[in-house]
Amino acid sequence: EVLLYCLASLVHHSNFLIDTLPASHPIFNSYIFKNRAVLTQLNSMVEISEDRIDATGVPPHVSILRELRLLASQKEDILNGVQDILAKHGALAPHAPAYQLEQLETRIL
Repeated sequence: EVLLYCLASLVHHSNFLIDTLPASHPIFNSYIFKNRAVLTQLNSMVEISEDRIDATGVPPHVSILRELRLLASQKEDILNGVQDILAKHGALAPHAPAYQLEQLETRIL
């Protein structure tokens, strides 16, 4: 979707680019600028609308990292909640070995 948006923007602003940039600019060595018929055809396909991509300036991995940190901070609450549910349903006997609980926690995470 982003690549299509970039191409559409390039085609939409092609007249401005032609008028503004020097003729020796590398963009004019690209396929669409060397073949004006293609540029004209693409230009007829471009539609302008208010529904567009908004640039946030934040790379995608930053939001993923934020979510991972949130999950890590909630780890103890999640484990305590799971233990409470298991205890409530009698799945955890008071004599259950600690290593079994650790294995269960590892499988859950």
